[in-house]
Amino acid sequence: DYSYQGVKDTAFKRCMEIEKWRRNPKVVHRSIDISNEVYHWLLGFGMKFDCVRPQSIQLSRRQAHHDQHGHNDPSNGPGYVGSYVIETMQEQAEQLGVEVICRTRATALKQDANGAASGVIAQSGGTTYDISAKAVIIATGSFGANKELCQRFFKEEYPDDGYMVRMGSGYSTGDGILM
Repeated sequence: DYSYQGVKDTAFKRCMEIEKWRRNPKVVHRSIDISNEVYHWLLGFGMKFDCVRPQSIQLSRRQAHHDQHGHNDPSNGPGYVGSYVIETMQEQAEQLGVEVICRTRATALKQDANGAASGVIAQSGGTTYDISAKAVIIATGSFGANKELCQRFFKEEYPDDGYMVRMGSGYSTGDGILM
């Protein structure tokens, strides 16, 4: 809860300094502005937090598994907010009877006669799946780990100088968006 004076400004400044002022300030402000709303939304699903801190700042500035106090920082593995979110959403999906298929990559979107998404073609190992659906949600995590797409769409933020700041997973390569 950013209810006391200056917390949002401090979080914004820290994040921008860590990212060498290469992040879009509107995006950083927006993520800070909605963080309390997202936190309470997750609580509504039964998610429990041991501690709350500015996760994106923690993720972007450390490669190691230890924070400045020498404590284990599970941001690079199970136990951090991202994995808790996944576990909580998996529980919700099971309660709703949703089938979840892991280690399976969607390779193409299916379309109905009107051009609306009606399913996906997916692969897992040597098996190809033809999955029909009433709705398709592309939740691939954007393309923040795809340097070529970042440079294509955000030339100023991602100059071709060999340096790339990214937030989140290295698996966010834009595959779903490209489909």
